[in-house]
Order: sequence, then structure tokens, then C-alpha cells
Amino acid sequence: MTMNDRAVSTAVGYALALGIVTLLTIGLVMGFAPLVTGQQAEATHSTLEVLGNDLAGDIERVDHLAAAAGPNGTVVLRSELPERVGASGYQIEIDETGENQRYEIRLRSTGPETIATVGFRTGIEIDDTTGTLDGGPLEIRYDGDRLVVSEDA
Repeated sequence: MTMNDRAVSTAVGYALALGIVTLLTIGLVMGFAPLVTGQQAEATHSTLEVLGNDLAGDIERVDHLAAAAGPNGTVVLRSELPERVGASGYQIEIDETGENQRYEIRLRSTGPETIATVGFRTGIEIDDTTGTLDGGPLEIRYDGDRLVVSEDA
């Protein structure tokens, strides 16, 4: 064995060790990426459910105040929802479920894509021409006839 043989075995050993560490690192990253993504989606869904419940509570609050105010009364409430959930914006849809003023709030996030649905009931009809609203502050108003949910200007 000569001196040159030892230098080659050191370099080969170093290259093999570097290759093994690289493969292990790639394996760990690939293994944990779905776990992190799944937890992010679950956290986003939970946050959307909380926001949906907050909005449903605000709408029900206006509904009760409007019933007390009567047909000549006016009620306006600003619902303070965040503009973003996690790293993305979200959209809000309010639809009647077809049953005696029962409604569903659907909140949809795009990154990660998830949908949360919250049901509630009102005594006063909600205007169904609202369409899709962007997340953020909303205004809930009673106009003497029905409840109107709109983006806060």
C-alpha cells in the first residue's frame, strides 16, 4: 500500500458520506412535506370555521336587533373579519338551504384549498343577490325589509 492509496480512500469515504447524508436529507424533506401541508390545511379549515361562526353570530345579532327595531328601524353592524387566512385570501358565500330561512355560510380558501361550511337560521330573510364576497370587514345591515351582507367600503 502506498501513500497515494490512502489519499484516494479518504476522498472516496468523504464522497460516500456526503452522498448518504444528502439522500437522508432528501428523504426527510420528502417524508415531512405532506405532513406539514396537511397540518396547514387543517389549521386553515379550523380558522375558516371559526370565522364562519363569528359571521353567523353577527348576522343573528343583527337579525334580533332588526326584529326589535321593526319595519321602520335601521340596524348596521360591521363584522371585523381578517382579509387573509394563513397565506391566502378567502371568499364567502351565503346561500339559503331551501328551508324556512336557514342559511349556510361557505368560506373557501385557495392556498391551501379548503372549504368550511357553517349553518344558521334567521327570522328575517337575507338578500340573496350578494354573490361571492372577499374576506375582510363586512357590513351587515337591515334595510326595513331584509338583511343585507356586503363588503365594507
